[in-house]
Amino acid sequence: MQTAYLDKANYASTTIFTFCSQLWGGGGAPFAYAPATNTCTDAAGTTCRLLGAVPEVWDEAERWGGRVAIASRTDEPSWARELLGQFVTASGRRLSDVVDPQLVEMCVDSPLIQ
Repeated sequence: MQTAYLDKANYASTTIFTFCSQLWGGGGAPFAYAPATNTCTDAAGTTCRLLGAVPEVWDEAERWGGRVAIASRTDEPSWARELLGQFVTASGRRLSDVVDPQLVEMCVDSPLIQ
């Protein structure tokens, strides 16, 4: 017997992630990627990594068959885009290859919005 939460009918057609320092932690560009640890080192030597189970969650969202989207406010959208092209899911796919390119919205955070 299959439980309700495993029923594909209960999955979202689109999974939306934020992609900012809350997800990956760390500093600024340029980033050097280390495949063995799925981490990036920024220009100041700070190690950036995907937090918690993020690599597994991205794989799971893709496995569900829906689209993966990004909606994020960040001080440095170009840094986030660079990291999307470097970090990989648990199965080894680049995050930028998983996300639907038509569903990426990253904008600079306004200091007026807190």
